[in-house]
Amino acid sequence: SYQTAYLKANHPVEILADSALAAAILAACVWMIFGVGKLAESSAFVKVGCWLTIAVMSGFYYLFWTTRQPLEPFLRSLPNGLRRMVLSEQLLVLGATCLLFALAYAACLLQPVHGARVAGQMLRHGAAGLVVLPLLGLPLIQGHQDGMLIKIAVLVASFLIL
Repeated sequence: SYQTAYLKANHPVEILADSALAAAILAACVWMIFGVGKLAESSAFVKVGCWLTIAVMSGFYYLFWTTRQPLEPFLRSLPNGLRRMVLSEQLLVLGATCLLFALAYAACLLQPVHGARVAGQMLRHGAAGLVVLPLLGLPLIQGHQDGMLIKIAVLVASFLIL
């Protein structure tokens, strides 16, 4: 799509940095559990790792929103143009986040001892985070003056509830 090409051309550092940070968070989580031996605290590590990954990946929504602003008059002139663009952004971020969680899940399953138990925790917390992620990408939050504070409030509340 136009946005993906635009982002790759004009924001490659942000894309690489955010993607690498999200992957590093999950990798550190798996390493702390299996490499360092913090199996007793695995649920806490997995939960924090998943929610930090969600927080980092939600930053892509702002990149998309700022990229979409010059196109909005044109998109509004098309039938469902803006709605389709927002939906495609949501699906792209959700898909990329699912891929990261799937890789972490597979890394847990490859562990010989207790890998399946930690993979179950990864699946549970990853799925809960994926439910919250689309809320963080709502145009109402992106365009709000205090959008970052709203995102933090939603993340903290969902972290405590789920």
